[in-house]
Amino acid sequence: MNKDISQNPSLTLSIQDVVMNNVCEIESTLVINYDWKLRNFYQYVQQVEMESTGKSVDQNGKELDYQTGMIVWGGFGPRSQHSFFQQVYQGTKNYNLYFVATKSDQLNYKQFLGQSKSLKYGNDQELDINKRVSKRNFTTIELNSLTPETLGELMAMWENKVIFNSFFWDINPFDQWGVELGKTNTKSELDK
Repeated sequence: MNKDISQNPSLTLSIQDVVMNNVCEIESTLVINYDWKLRNFYQYVQQVEMESTGKSVDQNGKELDYQTGMIVWGGFGPRSQHSFFQQVYQGTKNYNLYFVATKSDQLNYKQFLGQSKSLKYGNDQELDINKRVSKRNFTTIELNSLTPETLGELMAMWENKVIFNSFFWDINPFDQWGVELGKTNTKSELDK
């Protein structure tokens, strides 16, 4: 992490999120991991982002007239190729797409390089239209290796990004009144 705000990756990623969501009107963040040990990382991101930024009122209780948090989903890259990659490659939707890869996991890292190259450059536009792959924007987060320290840095970067997002959207990321209501109603049903 860099203390210089202009070199802060969390702030940079947050600005990207806000532009994607509020300017480009992209409503979905896709997190694809290329390290077996990070195979469920997207679920952590999903919980942190959606629970913290799924709000419809500002910090003063005023109803918002703009979008806040995006729908977050994802998967382990090699397992996701046959479930949703076709949609990403040739579908009509755009995504706020993140690749998270570890260089020390060579096989998965090579798969990441192949997939990211395909999205970055597409293929020959003279091919039959059914075989064309358009260029897509994405963000890459690469780790040299996965250690407790680098995992902590990755998690802290993401959590700080979410805090910055909440500042931009003027929402409180630390309350979850919708979740609390669900718990209260479940308890009420169990007490019957």
